[in-house]
Amino acid sequence: MAADDQAMTFEQSVQAAIELDAPLNERLGVIAAAVRRLNSEFADAVERLVDRLEKQGAGTMAPTAGEAMPGFLLPDDDGRLVSLAEILAKGPAIITFQRGHWCPYCRLNAIGIVEVQREIAELGGQVIAIMPERRKFAKAMKALVGAQFPFLIDMDNGYALSLNLAIWVGAEMERLMGLGLDIPNYQGNSSWFMPIPATFHRRNERDHYGSLRRSGLPPPHGHRRPDRGAQAGSLTPKDDQSAALSRFSSVVATGARCRPATA
Repeated sequence: MAADDQAMTFEQSVQAAIELDAPLNERLGVIAAAVRRLNSEFADAVERLVDRLEKQGAGTMAPTAGEAMPGFLLPDDDGRLVSLAEILAKGPAIITFQRGHWCPYCRLNAIGIVEVQREIAELGGQVIAIMPERRKFAKAMKALVGAQFPFLIDMDNGYALSLNLAIWVGAEMERLMGLGLDIPNYQGNSSWFMPIPATFHRRNERDHYGSLRRSGLPPPHGHRRPDRGAQAGSLTPKDDQSAALSRFSSVVATGARCRPATA
């Protein structure tokens, strides 16, 4: 590790990760290293949380490729109710779950999507982010990353729970995160439940969906184990729309710095 890295504050490390010209996992590694360097107690607690969740099989019951995706009706960052059917009527969609504006991993992941949002749109696709925070914080997240796509508000993690994507962080993480983060204020409740970040795609209302990326069990703040590998979607390039969706799915799954091969 360079001497300059050792002297960085956490926010400086996050900014360095954002500016790094590298794949998403490498940029996330910069943040993970900063957490370990600056707060080893927190990093150790995160490892214990991840180990506990893995032993309990958290996230393993979440939908997989080919299963039906439940509909939803959620408010967006402007307060307008948006349904899954309405989204899919406009074309194929990437649907990504984020923990919140406070989470540096989520911020970096959203920025990675923003870096390719124009390419996704040109390919006929759209992006929808879902997060369990009050509207003003969702708007802040959208503005912070420069997103042109909507952020939907999943209050109390209702939709994430229906997909088996929500976890309780545990008493130890409540204590440590509560030292610097007001999660109950951000979420409007004191449950300390959070979604497991995951990304899915849908072509249309009749189509079942595929999981593009399940991030293993990403811990709740500023630290992330490497991806266990992307799960392939159920699409085949039988027509131009499928080929285009496969391509923009690959763009999102691999990150802005890793350009996929032409579909």
